[in-house]
Amino acid sequence: MTSLVLPWPALVPVAGWVGAGALLRQVRVPSVERVLQRVVDVLLFAVIPVFIALETWRAPAAAGMGRVIAVAVLVVLWGGAAAAVLARRWGEDLRVICLPVMFMNSANLAIPVNTLLFGPAGTVYAVGYSVAISLLLFTVGISRVAPDGWRDVVRQ
Repeated sequence: MTSLVLPWPALVPVAGWVGAGALLRQVRVPSVERVLQRVVDVLLFAVIPVFIALETWRAPAAAGMGRVIAVAVLVVLWGGAAAAVLARRWGEDLRVICLPVMFMNSANLAIPVNTLLFGPAGTVYAVGYSVAISLLLFTVGISRVAPDGWRDVVRQ
């Protein structure tokens, strides 16, 4: 059995960036918040989509991606089952807790960590997983919580 050896020199900068982001989030200076919001907007709507497109383009054609997608679907289904149990136990409406339990943020930290741990192949698989989760979230997830179900998905 092989064990995973973490490349601490590579993970320390990731932890530093996460910590810096957490500290900046605590700053309540309006001008800083506006700058940070603009940076986030540029990252979310320009840099990240280009990154995902480029990584998908370089990906080897379907080499193991079917398994990655299957794992993403299983994670979402398991999350749905767990959400149903928790909703029943807590006496909550399933729609209140199903999205955060079923659909996690699988990009912001997972992609850089997988890249550091496994190189370009880790990036490709992390991006594939993230895309599969996002597609499920914005179709099945929205249909489960939206008042008009699939009509809201189509409107979106």
